[in-house]
Amino acid sequence: MPRANFREVQGGGFGFQEGHVRIERSVAKVFQYPPNSTTKEQSDPFTALVWTATKLDREWNDLSGDDNEVEILIRMGNVETCRPGQLKPKDFDNMNVEPEDLGDQVGTEGNCFFMEVDTKLGAGWREMKNSLEAKGFKPEVLARGITTDFEGMLAHFITVEGKPYIARRGAKAGQEVKPTNLVCDRIETYPYDVKKSKGTVKETTGKPPNGAAEEEVNLISDATALFKAFTPKFWDKVKRGDAVKVEDLRKALTQEMMRQKLKAPQQTKLMDWFKDEENLLELAGELVDTNAAFAVEDGKVTFA
Repeated sequence: MPRANFREVQGGGFGFQEGHVRIERSVAKVFQYPPNSTTKEQSDPFTALVWTATKLDREWNDLSGDDNEVEILIRMGNVETCRPGQLKPKDFDNMNVEPEDLGDQVGTEGNCFFMEVDTKLGAGWREMKNSLEAKGFKPEVLARGITTDFEGMLAHFITVEGKPYIARRGAKAGQEVKPTNLVCDRIETYPYDVKKSKGTVKETTGKPPNGAAEEEVNLISDATALFKAFTPKFWDKVKRGDAVKVEDLRKALTQEMMRQKLKAPQQTKLMDWFKDEENLLELAGELVDTNAAFAVEDGKVTFA
């Protein structure tokens, strides 16, 4: 079955309404809201593009405080016809390679969308896609349909009213509904520019110069210092002896860096460094016999 193309949509984000953000993580996910607190009814699961982002101020700096992580949720389709898919990086640019269908279980995540034949992404994404292209996002990148292509983007989003329609089903069947859509009204940093600048040295020379090697050493040093200085609030979220997913550790580290008042450029470099599990393994070796000793196994981290 085909892979979703982010430029092919049919004819609406939840929760997050407006703000400056940096997208840290981007996945295709089967999502389901919890039961309604009053009626106890629960809506059906659906497939969404989920951006985990850090809220920023108007100057694109990290905000102070601990609660600056936001989840931006965009409905992409029904699980019957649109589900999380998975592709190997070597196949990202080859649209003839079909992704693995990861299924429809709630919580399932992938790096692309697996589509049944003749299915297109939903109307909510159409508005977002149009706004991204209007602000200069490369259509050829959107056409790849790879969720991680959004990671690293600094952008400002707003919520706008869509065209009213008459609901055909559900509690509001027969009533006029005024939808709202999350759209992008400014892009400060394009994600592919961030990735390109990081790869320029290796692409040009074939190997990093002394400066790059020195930066790698500095990142290990910075990461070691960060881990050794973990605050009590970090340990409240990441319990010793409990295996946590690497993705969940990264979320906790984002908040911890804010608590330790690391500057934005340093935070960004470290978060990129933490995405490579081999770097975490190297860091684990540096922290043996310290208060932050940990082990990495099967995509999970356990602190001693």
